[in-house]
Amino acid sequence: GSFRKLPSENNIDVLVDRAQSKSTRLQQQSAQDLFRLVQTSEVHRTEIASQGGTEALVRLFNSKSEQASEAALRSIVELCKQDRCRDQVLEKGAWGVLITCLKGERLDFRESALDIMHLLSSNEYYSNKIVDEGLLLCLLDLRCMTSTNNRAYASQVDVKALQIVHTITRQFKIPRFVVLTTLDRLFAIIHSQLTRIPMKVSAAEILAHLSKDKDTHGSIAAACGGTSLSRIIKLTRLSNPAFPAAAADMLASLASSSSRTLVRRLLRANCAAALSALLRRRRSPKLVAR
Repeated sequence: GSFRKLPSENNIDVLVDRAQSKSTRLQQQSAQDLFRLVQTSEVHRTEIASQGGTEALVRLFNSKSEQASEAALRSIVELCKQDRCRDQVLEKGAWGVLITCLKGERLDFRESALDIMHLLSSNEYYSNKIVDEGLLLCLLDLRCMTSTNNRAYASQVDVKALQIVHTITRQFKIPRFVVLTTLDRLFAIIHSQLTRIPMKVSAAEILAHLSKDKDTHGSIAAACGGTSLSRIIKLTRLSNPAFPAAAADMLASLASSSSRTLVRRLLRANCAAALSALLRRRRSPKLVAR
């Protein structure tokens, strides 16, 4: 009979026990049955989350059976979408599964993890967790820049990763050391021939958000000083308006730390476009006049 005709507690207990089996066949069956149960109703999802189902799904995800792993991940994703049980599921091992998928080679697994992280990115607790655990760099590790197979799908997945970084940098403060580690990656995305225009624009907007935070001015000045200034100057010469806008924000940030040094470098490099971008920022004319 179907699960709906039997007490859900008994079914969950049986499936949780079956998930511990060393039999690949039983693991696959358990993972598939749990997924069907997860899809049945919110009551079943809540019971699975509170009755050992999450731990069972984590074990099944780590199974040597690809079918069991895929079905377990689909269940975890569905459980994480539910407000009532999301925190409980993540605390019981689902967070580790998401990180594994984020860092792994399978694009479909990475996309599943990104879908959940997108839900979490507006939450301050989880955003801080993403930043504190160094996951911003993982999000900016775009697969279209390294993957030779199915680059179109990789780009589609990468856009989701950039959207998450964009949300976090726009809504929450980013520690200085994190800014230092992400700037190089963002510039690489913008100047790479393998990234598409929407991805480049998103990276430029992230740079702009980071530059507007006064707490990160020193970090940006340290990271972009010297020969690295050329990377900002290149942005002023790109046609899409998002790039000069980001460059202007970064130049204004640098100017607030060392205006005279910056202007001298721009003049020596004959960078009229960079100076114009700098002048368009509200406080910058006085700095340039010095």
